[in-house]
Amino acid sequence: MSRITLAQAAQWCGGTVDPKYAQISFLGASNDSRSVKPGQLFVALEGVRDGHDFIPAALAAGAAAVLCSHSGGDFPAIVVKDTRKALGDIAREERKRLNVKVVGVTGSVGKSTTKEMIVGILSQKYRTGKTPVNHNNDIGMPMAILALPEDTEVAVLEMGMNHFGEMAYLTSIAAPDIAVITNIGTMHIEHLGSREGILHAKLEILQGLRPGGHLIYNGDEPLLWNLRGSGSTAPHYFGLENPACDVKGSVRQEAEGCTELAVTAGEESFQVCLPVEGRHFVSDALAAVAACQVYGVPEDAVAGGLLRAFVPGRMEHYQSADGQISVIVDYSHNGMS
Repeated sequence: MSRITLAQAAQWCGGTVDPKYAQISFLGASNDSRSVKPGQLFVALEGVRDGHDFIPAALAAGAAAVLCSHSGGDFPAIVVKDTRKALGDIAREERKRLNVKVVGVTGSVGKSTTKEMIVGILSQKYRTGKTPVNHNNDIGMPMAILALPEDTEVAVLEMGMNHFGEMAYLTSIAAPDIAVITNIGTMHIEHLGSREGILHAKLEILQGLRPGGHLIYNGDEPLLWNLRGSGSTAPHYFGLENPACDVKGSVRQEAEGCTELAVTAGEESFQVCLPVEGRHFVSDALAAVAACQVYGVPEDAVAGGLLRAFVPGRMEHYQSADGQISVIVDYSHNGMS
């Protein structure tokens, strides 16, 4: 992450700052006074609980400054009308300044797993950053951008939504070079009306796609497959069932804690082993392979990256001391798909 002065951040988000504090700088941001780190910007969000009430605690914990809509005291602060929007504005400009390559990952399910698999592969060749697990909304994703190390080469950002317009906003901040859509399900159909509505909401990610960007779609999903002839950018498809996909896979063997599969990507065919069991993870792996092809990652690095990829809370195995009881922990839904 890089140091940003309050003067610079205020210019980016249209805020005001007391001149005596203008050159104070911060590293990263947090909206939680309990976990804010020394030197970070504390973002006072207004919600069920007003973040402004926790400004003293955040400053006592070492926050360098505060992003707020009213200061009410003498401390380093950027004052704005809407702290949530201002956070996004600051992250958008920092993403431009860092000039990293960005992989945006969305879909109804499998976003976190696909993101971690892409990170596992790309980190074999590039300095890679990412959103923390499930930090995929208009608070978590901007804070993840502000936390990227200065030398990051590729950032893999998970992007979720549950209403129209939310993906358009996230993509305006992330400006992805690659857009991955894992699938189209029925999550949040109550807000979006139909699977076709969910498709259109997911496709908002294209509004921020950089010129010359790449599209990675699930070719086993008819709603996405039907898009192959539309738009100026031809999608690159992955799939298990559709033989016409660019990246195809087939399960060879499943065992406890491992899934072996054969992958065909263009003219190349190779074997990979996933450190999880379950066919639903195979599609995520194929999406990751397709995305990483864009950056020329060799197949040995692909196989090594997938083998090392780990997503907390996905098919974690625990055994009792006497070996009589096995527990598998698996959760995936976080409210934003």
